[in-house]
Formats: sequence, C-alpha cells, structure tokens
Amino acid sequence: MENLAVNIQANLAIKGLVLPRASVPLLVLSLYADDTSVISSSDAAMMAVFDTYALFEAGTGAKLNMDKCKGLWLGAWRDRVHAPVPIEWSSSKLKVLGVFIKNGNVDTANWHPRIEAVENCLSSWRSQSLSYSGKALVINALTLSRIWYVASLVHMPPWVLAELNSIIFKFFWSGMPDLVARNVVIHDRSKGGFNMVSIALKVNALLVQWICRYLCSPNSWVSLMTFCFFDRFSIDPMSVFLAPSAFSPAGLPLFYAAMLNAWKTLNGSASPNGLVVRSLIENVDLPASSFSCKSWYQLSLLNFPCRPHCVTKFRPSFGDLD
Repeated sequence: MENLAVNIQANLAIKGLVLPRASVPLLVLSLYADDTSVISSSDAAMMAVFDTYALFEAGTGAKLNMDKCKGLWLGAWRDRVHAPVPIEWSSSKLKVLGVFIKNGNVDTANWHPRIEAVENCLSSWRSQSLSYSGKALVINALTLSRIWYVASLVHMPPWVLAELNSIIFKFFWSGMPDLVARNVVIHDRSKGGFNMVSIALKVNALLVQWICRYLCSPNSWVSLMTFCFFDRFSIDPMSVFLAPSAFSPAGLPLFYAAMLNAWKTLNGSASPNGLVVRSLIENVDLPASSFSCKSWYQLSLLNFPCRPHCVTKFRPSFGDLD
C-alpha cells in the first residue's frame, strides 16, 4: 500500500486542493487501516488515480472492488450528474472512518447514531440492581466511550450535550429528580461526587489535544487549520493560542471555535518556553506539551471545584463537615 501511495503522490497529473497561503497542496491521498480516501480537483486527476490503481493491480494481483468505492461531490460540483469513473457518487453525504462528511450541516448525521448508541447501552442495564458507583462505572466505561471518537473529530452542538446529559443522569438517578448537583457528581467521593465523567470537560480535553498536535504534527490538516485562522484573524493559529483572550471565536468554523473556547477555559496562554496552562489551585503555569488528554481533564476538575450545597448551607451552624 505504501508503494501505491508513493506512486499516486508522485504522479504530476494528480492534483489536489490548494489553499491560500499554503506552501504545498493538501495531500491527495490518505490511508488509514483498510480505508483509502482521495481528494482531487479535476476529472483528469481522478482518471489518473484509477489508472495508477490499475497499474498496482497488474503488479500485485490485488483487485479494487469498485462496488465498495464511493464518491462525494463538493463545492461547485455539488449538483454534478456525470461522473468520470463508474463508482457510486453522492451530493449529500459520505462516511469516512465512521464520521459523515457532507455539504452543509452534519450534526444530525453524526450525532443521532451516537445518542441512540448511548440510549441502547443504558437500556440494557436498567433492569440491573446497581449502586450509584456501579451506574457511574457503566456510564464511564461502557456508555460514554461510544461518543469520544466522534467528539474528538467534529463539533458537539449544545443540543447534543444537553440530550446526552439528560439520558445519563436519568439513568443514574433511576428517573427520579437529581439528588446531588451534576457539577458535584463529576468529582470524586471525597468531594461529594461519584467520579462520573463530565461530557463537557472531556470534550474540552479532546479538543485541546489538537493544539498539542498542531505544535508537532507535519500532517496536511495543519494547512487547513492555518487557512481558517488566517481567514478569520489574518494571523496563524500559534499567535492566537499565545494570547487567546484577545480573539473571539465567532466566525471560525465550529470545530475550531470550540477548540479556541476550550483553550480559553483551560487558561491557556504563552511563556518564553512556549504554550502553557495555568493551574488555579497551585497558581503556576504548566507546559502544555507535557499534558495528555487525561491530564487535561484532571486539570479541568481541579480548576473548577464544586462543593455540595449541603456543606455551604450547614457550615454556619455546624462548621466544616466530614
């Protein structure tokens, strides 16, 4: 497959998309596991891609299954009818590695299946007699694990967050009104909670990971992100991340806007040594390069502690409670 990829990338007849201010075009070919995606901008380029596949078939004995190949028309080709190659074409949407790409809004296509998966998983556990800790374990390990992949790649709209929280807390409290505030339940038992994962904070951690990847990744997605930030702010993403409070995410694509908001929420900024985040508890700056997704999430919990309402209510009469 590497041989095939090198030949496609080296073929001068195969041209991809060129973004403004990008020194090189976006990669024409992307391979991941058993999935191959090609982005081209002309009929001649598409024909050259399939000609290269034909040469690869002749040399290896492998055969491309045309019935499993799908194409998506984008931009000015959105309403196109005649195709240069005989595969299944669509102007609506295409699933790539479990995530839908389409013309227009993709929220419903990407999130309704995830919401249904969460509901189905919890439905299979409702008949069990579980403790609160057991329910939290089911939610964290078996249920919410179904959404993190999509949440790390596409924007999570507010209505999705609200619906997911409604589903999991209804399961946690067995359909009864919440007995403990939700922003307390996500903390550990010593702070009155049950260690249930906060969807909002975990999504922020997943988004901020892309900023860390931006600092060290040579992949072509960096060109797309750079184009979006230049188009909105007339400067590169790194300059925005150095002083995020000076920039409004309005006008950015929703995914990048959510990324910038997440960086602000975690008190991201810059020091002479690079990007840093501030720990509000210790009042120190920590290097962003040392963080994993798990440590981003733990920092979020530390920066936003929440005491149970009863502690605040009864302290004047009884002092600190155990």
